[in-house]
Amino acid sequence: MRRFVAGLSSTTAYLRFFSGIGRMPTALLRRLVEVDHARTEAYVAWHGGEVIGHASYAQVPDDATGVEIAVVVTDAWQRHGLGRELISEALAAAVRHGFAALHIRVLAENRRVDRWIRRSWPDARPTLVDGEYEYLVPLAA
Repeated sequence: MRRFVAGLSSTTAYLRFFSGIGRMPTALLRRLVEVDHARTEAYVAWHGGEVIGHASYAQVPDDATGVEIAVVVTDAWQRHGLGRELISEALAAAVRHGFAALHIRVLAENRRVDRWIRRSWPDARPTLVDGEYEYLVPLAA
């Protein structure tokens, strides 16, 4: 995972982690890989023995039925549907574990992901907070 994150372009890393990343902090590495398979879950895509994509969900601290999802795909594998596939797996697992609401935070400048969210959930309306769009989307069981 350290190699995977280090291989992301600075733009991709910024859009995923909302800040620049030099050497990956141990706390971030733990958040990416340590899961309990209920309140937190992660999916990894591999190619040639290397991680090329990562998606995860985590229960929202102040919403027992809400989950936040995040995904990042290495630059060379973007725009091939891999991110969408990883998100689909993570969302299906979240629904199986009883989560009913999806909380999404995306930087306002991340237009590609924002367009995807609006296409995927046309009724979702974002709230702009400190340069981030925040969406709340009901999950279908």
